[in-house]
Amino acid sequence: MKITRNTSDQLILSHTPWLTGLFLVGVFLLGLASLVGHQNNGSIGRFEYVFSLLLMSFVCGLMAIRLVQRIQIIFDKPSDTVTIRRRSILKTYKSETHRLSDFRCSEMQTANNDKREPSFRPVLHFVRTDGVSSIPLIEGYTQWSDQTHRSMAYLNDWVKVNVVDSGGRSA
Repeated sequence: MKITRNTSDQLILSHTPWLTGLFLVGVFLLGLASLVGHQNNGSIGRFEYVFSLLLMSFVCGLMAIRLVQRIQIIFDKPSDTVTIRRRSILKTYKSETHRLSDFRCSEMQTANNDKREPSFRPVLHFVRTDGVSSIPLIEGYTQWSDQTHRSMAYLNDWVKVNVVDSGGRSA
């Protein structure tokens, strides 16, 4: 997540998961190469080849649709809005708008795994009359989040809030 626009009235954060998309393409190509090799060796039949190819395509396609989303968050002080725009790999758009005055803070939510370092994802917190609402910006957790940590800390500073996330690091 990086800051793409920063003025006193507007802050825009963007996230484009290039590495995730490239990883999925690489996994698909490795699987395809393996299937072609097995087909040429004669170790699998035509039915197994077609079934495996369809299954691999389906799984990689679902993962791409779910994980590869361009996200843009627009904080606009004059209009008192926070707009979250998401665009999937299929070019479907989702947009949600919240009041900036309801925004409380951002944090890096932690997912602990006993065998690895903790993973993080950015979350926005809003307070409304119907209760507290937490909106994760990215579905998955990642360990490659230094730039996102800095962006969330800057966001809190931009709207003049200070919070410490659940992992003990400053958001």
